[in-house]
Amino acid sequence: MNSAMGGERWQHLMRLAGDKSSASRNQLFAQVGDLMLGGEAVNDHERSLMIDILSKLIRDVEMQMRQQLAGKLAKSPDAPKELVVMLANDDIEVAKPILLGSELLRDWDLIEVIHHRTREHQMAIAMRERVSEVISTALVEAGHEDVITTLLQNQNAKISQATLEYLVEQSHRVDTFQNPLLARADLKPEMAKKMYQFVSDALREKIADDFGLNADEIAAILEENKPAILAQPDPDSYHKTMELVEIIASNNTLSPSLLAKALRDGEIPLFIGMLSKMTQLNLNAVRKIVFEAEGEVVAMTLKAVDFDPQQFADVYKLVRITRAGTRDVRINEMTQLLQYFGQLKKATAQNVVRTWQRDPQYLEAALKPKVQAKPAPSRLAHQPLN
Repeated sequence: MNSAMGGERWQHLMRLAGDKSSASRNQLFAQVGDLMLGGEAVNDHERSLMIDILSKLIRDVEMQMRQQLAGKLAKSPDAPKELVVMLANDDIEVAKPILLGSELLRDWDLIEVIHHRTREHQMAIAMRERVSEVISTALVEAGHEDVITTLLQNQNAKISQATLEYLVEQSHRVDTFQNPLLARADLKPEMAKKMYQFVSDALREKIADDFGLNADEIAAILEENKPAILAQPDPDSYHKTMELVEIIASNNTLSPSLLAKALRDGEIPLFIGMLSKMTQLNLNAVRKIVFEAEGEVVAMTLKAVDFDPQQFADVYKLVRITRAGTRDVRINEMTQLLQYFGQLKKATAQNVVRTWQRDPQYLEAALKPKVQAKPAPSRLAHQPLN
C-alpha cells in the first residue's frame, strides 16, 4: 500500500489496533481522529480505513474521547458524514455540539434523531442556527412543551403557518407558548387577535400595542370569541337544579366546601345555582362572574359569602380550569389574588355585591376587561424583522 503517511506512523496505529486494552483503544481513537482533522495528507484508502476504525471504536472508548472528537467534527465542513451522523445519535453529552453546529446534517438525519433519541437531543436541534419548516413540524409533533417553547424562542427557526396556527390553539392551555409566539415576527395579526381572548392582561396590552388595536377592535374580538357557555341561560333548564339548591339551603348545608365539591365533580349548573342562592344574584350574573370576570371580581363575590383564603384559592383554581382554553391559574396571579382577598373586608365585599343586586350595570362595569386600548396608528406597529 502506498501510504501518504509515514510508514512508522501507520505501523504505530496498526500496533494500537491490535491491542485490545482500553488505554490502547482510547489512544488509537484519539490519534486517528487527529489525523483525519489535522490536515495531514491521506489517500482515499487510508481515509476509508480511519473512518472504519473510528466507527468500530466509537461505542467502546470513553465518553470524554467521543466528546473531544464531536467538538472537532462539529466545526469541520470536511468531517466524514458517517461519523457526524453516528455522533449525533450518541449520548447528548457527545451529540450536543454536533446537533447545534454541524452543517453536514440534513433534514432527514435530524428527523431520525428527533424520532429515536431523547428530549435533550430535540432541545439541541431546536436551538440550531438553521431550522427548516420540516424540522420544526417534527419537533412540534414530538410534543415536548419545553422543546416547543425553545423552538418558538429561536427567531431563526422557520415555522409553517399551519404549525403556528396549531401552537396558537395549544397556547390556550400552555402558557409558556404565549410570550414566544407573540414575539415572533412571522405571527400573523389574526393569530394574535385570537390569543387576545385568553392571554394575561400584560400580554393583552402587548397585543394592543404591537398590532395597533383600538377599543372597537378589542370589543369585536371579545364578542366574536365569547364561549358559547356565556349565552343567556334558559331559566327552565335550571328549574330542577334550583329545586335541589332550595332543599340544600333549607337543610343549612349550603357552604363553600359544598360549592367546591360540586365544581370538582363537574356539576357546574349546581355550582352556579348554589352561588346564586348564597349571593342573591341572578343566574346570568353568576354565570358572567364565573366565566368572564377578572380574579378580583371572583374574589369579591366569594369573600361576600364568607369563603376563607384556602377555600377561595381552591374554588378559584377550579373556576379557571372550567373556563374554555385555561389549564390552570398562574402562580403570580394566585399570589396577587390571595393578597387582595386577605386584605378585602367581608363587609366591603357584601356592600359591593348588594350594589350589584340593586343595579346590574355596576356588575357589567366590573366585568369589563382592564386593558386600555391604544389608538390605532396609521399602520401596524408589528413589522417583520429583516
